[in-house]
Amino acid sequence: MRRLGGAAATAALVLLMTACSPGAAIETASPAATPAPTSSPTPTWPSALGDTSCEELIPQDLVDATFGVPLVAGATDPARAAYGSFWTSAYEYAGGLSCEWGAVDPSAPTEDRNGIDGPDNWLAVAVDLIPRGAETSERIASELGGSTPGADPAGACDFGTCSAEMVIGEYWVSAFAISYADSYLPPTESEQAVFDHVASVVGGLGESRSPQLPEAASSWPSDCEGVVSRDTLAATLELSAPEWVPGYSYRSSNLPYGAVFGAGGQACGFAGTESGRMGSIETLPGAGVEFAVSAASALESPNVSAVEIPGLSAGSVIVRIDPMVADRADLEMNFNGTWVVISLGGASSLGDGSLSAAERLTALATAMVAN
Repeated sequence: MRRLGGAAATAALVLLMTACSPGAAIETASPAATPAPTSSPTPTWPSALGDTSCEELIPQDLVDATFGVPLVAGATDPARAAYGSFWTSAYEYAGGLSCEWGAVDPSAPTEDRNGIDGPDNWLAVAVDLIPRGAETSERIASELGGSTPGADPAGACDFGTCSAEMVIGEYWVSAFAISYADSYLPPTESEQAVFDHVASVVGGLGESRSPQLPEAASSWPSDCEGVVSRDTLAATLELSAPEWVPGYSYRSSNLPYGAVFGAGGQACGFAGTESGRMGSIETLPGAGVEFAVSAASALESPNVSAVEIPGLSAGSVIVRIDPMVADRADLEMNFNGTWVVISLGGASSLGDGSLSAAERLTALATAMVAN
């Protein structure tokens, strides 16, 4: 469904002029209408900044033809519920779109996905888009020493996902066809048709509207050291000489990080001298209300629990344990209206290993709130 922000306010002022003279009858002048003042619409936040929609980017007939199975708009992989909606919210708060259609494949057996909630027979078509993303793409590529995507919609497949990532004009976009089937086959003709259509629609978009970021974005720290100091990282995580490093992926798409930047947030990677030690902090200013919705869904998973931190109201913090990776955890919190996500791995390699990754994350979040 198309969601475009902005509201225009107009007003009209009518002046009634009367002319009076001594000894003469009072005459009322004809009302003179003053033209209504005009003003440019002020975008609300969050709101889509480009003139397109999920239905335009991938029409339902192309969605259903991708796997020959009708897919439902807005349906998401059950396995992702425990991981929340931080990244999906980032697209919306950046003025972009995150669209998905999904369904269970009726012809495939239902199996547990290696101990993670959700079936292996999930089918999905998705597209993520952010306006004003070309410059952000170049920034991330520069920090990683890589290259930016081009406008070519040719897709590729890896680990059950076929995708095409493109920068077209000012827009950064990725389209996906997910089947958890054979991993390294080239895209089918119907999958490539989806990618081609997305490229065609995005190529026809005009300049996006300017974003209207919330007050929380301007009051939030502008750099990673302002979010949490390296001294605090060292003290709470027992990291030796921690440094800020690029927190982006070296392998998969970095479009989600572009959405965080577009929304006025941050993506801060950190690492110490300990071998294999790394973590990250992502922020989404003004998205505290979205955190509450995401946390309620995530808490339905046995791997997610609520945590109390002094200075924050009940229900403001959750911790997620990854059952597939030893000593890895994620903490999410609503901190003064900003949605903060902190990830940490390899806690047993720190100190004497007496504290888990979740306990160290809680100590770090507690120190952030106290400061």
